[in-house]
Amino acid sequence: MLFLSGSRRQQRVQRTESVMELIKQETKEHLRREEAAQCLRDVADELARHNELPFVRDGVHYRVAVPDDVVYELEIEVKDTKSEIKIKLKW
Repeated sequence: MLFLSGSRRQQRVQRTESVMELIKQETKEHLRREEAAQCLRDVADELARHNELPFVRDGVHYRVAVPDDVVYELEIEVKDTKSEIKIKLKW
């Protein structure tokens, strides 16, 4: 379920192919390790407290509802010059 909120109204939209197209939000920024950890804590807090994850795209506020059961993926790649950690939740 995806919730869209405008300035004066709020509507609830079922996630189906006939209702809406894919909405993809990616964030990439350079942070200190401690700041990145805080971002992860913020995401975890939203999921634990509100069962959803809010984001803003092109001035529109979205909230993605997250169900109780999800698939958690953790990928770690270690290379000589560059390493990477990816965390995914799917449902």
